[in-house]
Amino acid sequence: MKTVSVEQGSVSGTEPGVEPERAAQHANQQQNTTETRGEQVQTAKTAKCTFSGVVSIELKRFLDSGIALVECPDCARTRTLSPRNGVLRFPSHDKRKTRIPNTEQRWAMEKTNWDVVRG
Repeated sequence: MKTVSVEQGSVSGTEPGVEPERAAQHANQQQNTTETRGEQVQTAKTAKCTFSGVVSIELKRFLDSGIALVECPDCARTRTLSPRNGVLRFPSHDKRKTRIPNTEQRWAMEKTNWDVVRG
């Protein structure tokens, strides 16, 4: 039979030589920091864009173009879309805050039709 020696004061998941009380305090400090950061993230609310749902681009036309990038007609946020069950859906998203022009080739709503645009 082999004998296994166990050092006194060592606790699973703590640093060697650290007292259990200090390890627990350190863990509580980390937990409080995480909670504080979590609260900060939760308090910052961003406005949701009103556009989401089915995009009325003919599926064959979309696939033939080879361009998957689609621009939201309300806030100009872009998403890469792929058809699911034969339909293109633009996901719910946060409203774009800045109006930096999009320069990539993408699908965008021009007046009443979806077309591929550049810059």
